[in-house]
Amino acid sequence: MLYQNVPPRSGPSTALYVLGALVIVAGLVLGGMQCRKEFSTLNEWLTYVTVPGTETITLSEAAKYTIYHEHETIRDGKPYSTTGADPRALDYVLTNKATGEPVSLSVPSTNETYTLMQQKGVAIMVFTIAEPGDYELSATYPDGRTEPTLVLSVGQGIVKRTLNWIMKSLAIVGGGILVGLLIIILTAAGRNRARRAAYTASAGPPGTTFPPPPPAPPPPPPGTGVQ
Repeated sequence: MLYQNVPPRSGPSTALYVLGALVIVAGLVLGGMQCRKEFSTLNEWLTYVTVPGTETITLSEAAKYTIYHEHETIRDGKPYSTTGADPRALDYVLTNKATGEPVSLSVPSTNETYTLMQQKGVAIMVFTIAEPGDYELSATYPDGRTEPTLVLSVGQGIVKRTLNWIMKSLAIVGGGILVGLLIIILTAAGRNRARRAAYTASAGPPGTTFPPPPPAPPPPPPGTGVQ
């Protein structure tokens, strides 16, 4: 019998390509927003003091902390650039204000540095506290001088925290790219399958035969030729 053509199928809508691209863009935007949000909380991670002098710092967790010399920074609108200064030339004493007990300070085992916008710091001391609370940090030059003035920051490993929020932001970006590409690839594969199916349908199934042409009319009998 005769095979009738089937209307071709286009497969998934091309609008899914746009959706996939939008998902990728959304991942990039959200990842950037996450990075900006985390960066804006940097000062919440760190407690700043200016030395030489004595200041009280509040430490909210029982944990290991690092004291950084922030040699390039801006505090209260004033720029500081003390890259050539030696922060270890000062004598440091950290005391628990509630108990009066001193806290042991030690040199960090690794060379930890950070650069964030206009802030550059290097780790100079580490310590561990057993209980949160107020602590008094004193840093003075042995000869009693008051210059150069240094900016110190105290926090729980800014490099580790920075890497964590960078990885979090990259995960958001990577997730958006992965999902977007998956949508695009699946859409392309679906449309390709639909095109192949439509081509097969228009060509007819294997073994399709068509009826033979009608037989020619028989010749006229003798003597009945047309005059």
